[in-house]
Amino acid sequence: MRDKYLGKTFVNKEGREAVVVGFPKFSNTHVIARFLESGYSDVFEVGNLVKGNFKDYGVPTVYGVGYSYKGAKKNNLKVYKSWSHMLERCYSKRFSAYKWYGGKGVKVHEDWLHFRKFENDIKKLKNYDKFLVDPFEYTLDKDIIGDGMLYSKDTCVFASRKEQVYAQKRMRPIKSFSEDGEVKVFSSIREACKELKVQNANVYKVLNGTRKHTCGYRFERISPTE
Repeated sequence: MRDKYLGKTFVNKEGREAVVVGFPKFSNTHVIARFLESGYSDVFEVGNLVKGNFKDYGVPTVYGVGYSYKGAKKNNLKVYKSWSHMLERCYSKRFSAYKWYGGKGVKVHEDWLHFRKFENDIKKLKNYDKFLVDPFEYTLDKDIIGDGMLYSKDTCVFASRKEQVYAQKRMRPIKSFSEDGEVKVFSSIREACKELKVQNANVYKVLNGTRKHTCGYRFERISPTE
């Protein structure tokens, strides 16, 4: 009976076409279909094909950039949520805080656009075990060891909310004023320290008002409205 579907084309709810190319041995109600555009093939239940309830995992299906795989969300929900929320912050203009992430140029490394790669890489990140126990308290952070502009295996750790609040303060933009009146803008205290060769602790003291300058520089925080 299912032979009548061989060579037949079906369209899913995203408008992507797949053609039936064969049949699995384990079921009489399933077929093997290959998507015409991406070349991705999988086993699908005939009823789902008819209804359009089947996905092409050969194209980015998560916020237009993320590549998932069949059963990913169900099999590893905590990790999947961390991955999808990361993509949402960087690539969904509908996200309420997009302006602080994608709107500022924050990106996700191309490897981490693939959930399977992300899933494997984060097992090696600091505090991964704590994230698995309490994913509300420990979340993915790009500011503590990175520059705040990229999510990747080399720039991220799992950190507590307290640690992230402290890191975010460090990442706020600041201005420096030299003795000869030159003004420079930096995206973070870290960037200012690196370029001006000044100590992190002393910059904080100037910003907090406990000292007037360090190495001839004054500093001011930049408000979000500037």
